[in-house]
Amino acid sequence: MRTILVLCFFCMFGISIPLSRADAPEIIWESATDFSAQFHAVTETPDGGLIIAGTFSSHPCLYKYEMAGDTLWTYQPELPVGFTGALVSVEETSGGYITCGKTVSDDGNMDYFLALVDPDGEEVWNRSIDLGEDEVARAILPGSSGGFYSCGYIDPEGSLRPRALTMAHTPTGDTLWTATWWNINVCKSVDLEEMPDGSIVVVAQAGRPEMLSYTPEGDLTWSRYYTELQVTPPCAMVADSIGICFGTFYYSGLCRTDLLGEPVWWDYYGMVPGGNYFEGLTRTRDGGYAAAGWISEIPGADSADREIVDGWIIRIGPSGKVLWYDLIMEFHPAGPKLMDVIQVSTGGYVAVGYRSGAGWQMCYAPETGIEEGEGLPAMLLGAPSPNPSCGGFSIPYSVPGPMSLDLSVYSLEGHRVADLIQGPSEEGQQVFDWDAGDLPSGCYVIVLRAGQVVESRRCVLCR
Repeated sequence: MRTILVLCFFCMFGISIPLSRADAPEIIWESATDFSAQFHAVTETPDGGLIIAGTFSSHPCLYKYEMAGDTLWTYQPELPVGFTGALVSVEETSGGYITCGKTVSDDGNMDYFLALVDPDGEEVWNRSIDLGEDEVARAILPGSSGGFYSCGYIDPEGSLRPRALTMAHTPTGDTLWTATWWNINVCKSVDLEEMPDGSIVVVAQAGRPEMLSYTPEGDLTWSRYYTELQVTPPCAMVADSIGICFGTFYYSGLCRTDLLGEPVWWDYYGMVPGGNYFEGLTRTRDGGYAAAGWISEIPGADSADREIVDGWIIRIGPSGKVLWYDLIMEFHPAGPKLMDVIQVSTGGYVAVGYRSGAGWQMCYAPETGIEEGEGLPAMLLGAPSPNPSCGGFSIPYSVPGPMSLDLSVYSLEGHRVADLIQGPSEEGQQVFDWDAGDLPSGCYVIVLRAGQVVESRRCVLCR
């Protein structure tokens, strides 16, 4: 029935974008709360349930659900009378679930909020961080050292120029270090990832997206400002051993980069005239992405017409190709907004958000008709060995056909420190033996460019 409504709607208003709802997996269940709530983030539990961060009647709340089932527990921090807030990020950790967001006092002051909750929903600790100004946490993740990293922003009173904020925390939530960053624009950190070498990569709003890389000790090693992208804040980020991908809120875009933040490809996926927004982003098993968000549009030329809000989810291959998408249309101003999406252990997708003042979750069946790895570029660059090394590395790579290659090495600050191959290469499996010469100890990035494919690997030199 939804497909028929979608097609009628597009015909009615003259929008010629072809739909691929028929390619989208079936929605196998969906549910909404019977109370005032908003769902902002979701993660799957080891026992196959869901942990959802959000609000309950404008108060911070964490929920555990059975998959397609009942609420097993809820967690609400004890706050002073009159305080409100929200939890906007949640991740599984060895002690349970780490979550973050903000609390808002009755006089409007915002504080950075963190909490660790055990697997049964009991609070282990919480931290309300007040740096003397308005502070908001946007994302949190467990660190490999046992502590946590978080990011958000701090807004000096009356400045109208928030500063991007990144923090490191001990396993008990105490602050180890704080790093701020700003330029002439509004600057807000949005998401962060820990890379294999221990560095922390943050994507921030600064008019256009900005990527920042910090050492585990909080020193800024490099930054990249994306002047080639449209003016839009980022919304979420994911990373792996060969690169990073972040979404953009306005225009519903994705940008895939190498390990130094240099773009490999980017594209925009707006579906209809009007506002097209991404909120959540996740990696998929084939190396691609799923993004969720919402669309707002005016259904007619009459200014009295009310805005319509539609939820949407889109599945994108590793090279940026659209594999399928779905519009969740209710023809209502309080229609669904999807805020996060994950691929669950069954292979399907769970998306969460809210509609008409109620928390909302939905689940798609596993995909069919999409081959494993569809759209993946050839994996040209292999892992260097030995790694770490005291003097040099063997770098394997494969060439699918005769082509020109650029194999080079960069420092983490983005300086090109070695040229290994520039020019034509024969087809087949190859190995380049690199003698690092007198380069000092440290972490380096090996980058291979071949046509439109850019791949990178990190290596550690120990003298």
